[in-house]
Amino acid sequence: MPPQYGWTPWDTWPPFFLDTSAAEALDYRPAGSYAETVADQVTALLTMTPTERDRLDNDDYFQELFDYNADNDALAIAGIP
Repeated sequence: MPPQYGWTPWDTWPPFFLDTSAAEALDYRPAGSYAETVADQVTALLTMTPTERDRLDNDDYFQELFDYNADNDALAIAGIP
């Protein structure tokens, strides 16, 4: 990962993969593939009200998980609000 971007809990090398075969053996079936489900989630995030976004951005749970300041600085340098 380029050092100019923030850290996330998924920054690992080598990358990790999840094995869901045990869940499938218990008849779990995912709602869809990543490609089938990600668009709705992205839309939900992009259409949040300012109040909803502030609440999510400032939730204590996420404060130690993501380095948003580094990401925000990179976006500011690129001229992206």
